[in-house]
Formats: sequence, structure tokens, C-alpha cells
Amino acid sequence: MQRRADPEGEAATARGVARAGSLLAVTSNTAIPFSALPASGAPWWVQVYVARDRSLTVEVLERARAAGARAVVLTADTPVIGSHGRPGAHVADFVGPEDLYGNVTGIPAREAAEHAADLTPDVIAWLGEQTGLPVVVKGVLRGDDAREFAAAGASGLLVSNHGGRQLDGLVPTAWALPEVAEAVAGTGTEVYVDGGLRRGTHILAALALGARAVFVGRPVLWALTVAGDGGVARLLDELTGELAEAMRLTGALSLDQVERDLLWTALPPVG
Repeated sequence: MQRRADPEGEAATARGVARAGSLLAVTSNTAIPFSALPASGAPWWVQVYVARDRSLTVEVLERARAAGARAVVLTADTPVIGSHGRPGAHVADFVGPEDLYGNVTGIPAREAAEHAADLTPDVIAWLGEQTGLPVVVKGVLRGDDAREFAAAGASGLLVSNHGGRQLDGLVPTAWALPEVAEAVAGTGTEVYVDGGLRRGTHILAALALGARAVFVGRPVLWALTVAGDGGVARLLDELTGELAEAMRLTGALSLDQVERDLLWTALPPVG
């Protein structure tokens, strides 16, 4: 739905990402053809909602790989889309097929394109077989799930609560991150995090808690709305600059020196 922010949608976002030297994940629901992305020069991953009709997902994956996607991000926390019990809060109330299906033949029936509700860890291997690409699982909040996904072949795990939009009361990602990182330590499975990252100090804390990298969502949409691809580049450059400053002020000379001991993880004793 990034075309709601800029007429070129994810293609504009990708140009800004390339200018900042970063990467992006592009949803399988985008209205923008994946073939429009390589011109940006940005490395990108395809973020997949596995559909009830898996032939639709296979078509999306084939188009993504042909356009140069470097990994598959499996969103595992949306068997249904949360509405928070409020009428009019469901995303389907605001979008139509023209907003979603830029990489499938024709406009599918909504029922066929709805999220599959029967996913198991076996789908990780299936996605890898379909594409030959690394698979990252998004929506991980528990250590036991992290171990199971890594054992099933996940190359990376994205600690995410879907921006808090799925279920009220979910654990903040900053609280879940250490457990997930510790669960897969030494396995070679990379750990990333998103959710509420707005400053360089937030990123420093995420790295100290075990993340290899962070992802940002809403701020990119805001930047894209205000200033197009230039706004996206500026946002990412400023976050990187703030992270570098925070590292200098905490004495971390390199990313491998950003460790847990930089953080207070509990209130100091009183008296």
C-alpha cells in the first residue's frame, strides 16, 4: 500500500534505500511489479504472506526471484488480520485488489488470496525449495519457537509483533529480543528486530540485546509521504548518523563492541 504514500510506491522507497546503502523487504501484497525494483540498485528481500491458494504464492515467489530478490521473509504471525474488536479497524475495509496484487496474473478472488491459517515450520523448507533463497521467519517472540524455526532451516529470525497491530497486549519486541537471540546463539541463525525504533539510541539498544540488524516500517512511510525517495534516504542516513554518535558516546569503536553491558536491564538499587 505504499502507493498511498507515493505514486511509485515501493519503487520510490527502493531508490531511497539504495542511496542510504541499506536494504528493504517488499511485501508480496505490493501493487508495484517486482520488475520495477532492480533499477533502484537496492538489495531487497520478498516478504511473503502464504496464500490459501499456494499457486498464487508460487507465482509471486517466481516473479520475485526473477527480479533479483535475495531472501524470502515468511510472515508467521497473521493467520488472520487482527481487528482489535473494533468495526472498521480491519485493513480490508480500506484497500481493494488494485492495492495488493501487482505480481499475480489477474486479480484473484479474495478468498483464494487470504492468508493460509494452517502454516507449520515445514513451510520454511517449502519456501526454500521453491526459490533456492534463504528464508527469514518474521513474527518470532519466543525462544522455543526460535529454536524450532532454526532447526527447520530458517537462516534468520525477525523479532516482531507486527507493529502492535495484531493483538493487544503482545510483548514488546525489546523484551522478547534477548530470549530469541539467546535461544539460537551459536547456530549461525541471524536475528533481527523491528517495532518502535525511532532513534539511533534505540538501534544501539537493539544491537546490544542481540540483534544483527533492525528494520523500520512506519517512519519510512512517513518519510515517503513527505519527501519521496529523498525523504527515505534522509531518514535512514539520520538513523545511521545517530547510531554512530551513540556508539561514540558509549565508547563502542565498532559494532562488535556493542554488547549487553552498555545497557541497564533493571532499575539500579536505591540507597
